Amino acid sequence: MRSTRLALTGITAAAVVAALVPAAASAATSATPPTDDRGVLLQYAQDTWASFEAMVEPATALPADNVDGDLDPATRSRYTSPTNIGGYLWSTIVARDLGLIDRSEAYQRMDSTVATVARLDRHDDSGMFYNWYDPQTLDVLRVWPEDGNTVYPFLSSVDNGWLAAALRIVAAAEPRLRRVERRRPSRWARRPASSRSGARLSHRHRP
Repeated sequence: MRSTRLALTGITAAAVVAALVPAAASAATSATPPTDDRGVLLQYAQDTWASFEAMVEPATALPADNVDGDLDPATRSRYTSPTNIGGYLWSTIVARDLGLIDRSEAYQRMDSTVATVARLDRHDDSGMFYNWYDPQTLDVLRVWPEDGNTVYPFLSSVDNGWLAAALRIVAAAEPRLRRVERRRPSRWARRPASSRSGARLSHRHRP
């Protein structure tokens, strides 16, 4: 049977958290779904988190954009984006709050990912992240790994917005990471312009 391609997303897990996390349920008891529905939603969350676990590159803690339906790590894509990274970060919080992983694992995952994000090359003038990176080498993509076509690095306000929102969520959900960034602001310092090669840029806004 042909495996299904899974695109990385945190939407499924985020949508069920309000119904499944006890704190949220107690704040809105009337919105709590029937037991059968809760079981289905929890299964959705578990399956979504399993795909994230399969997509994360161990050496960098960055998620790939997608993985084959059998979740074989060897089928991870060789590209990721700010949206992919943001989705993984907030889904880690959801997985923690649903009890799919413990607090220690959640912290280690987010700490590793945030540290890697601080190392990604960014656009000099705006400070924005580029849209496509290699999750293994952290290089900005200039050749598409699947077909060898040229990639002209560009900036997306939408993708950067998703990552910015995720970092705010992480700061609120895990204060220890917020303090780390305050102690070590240099982790967010951009690389000098001399370390970057020229690239054609276009600011993209998705409808």
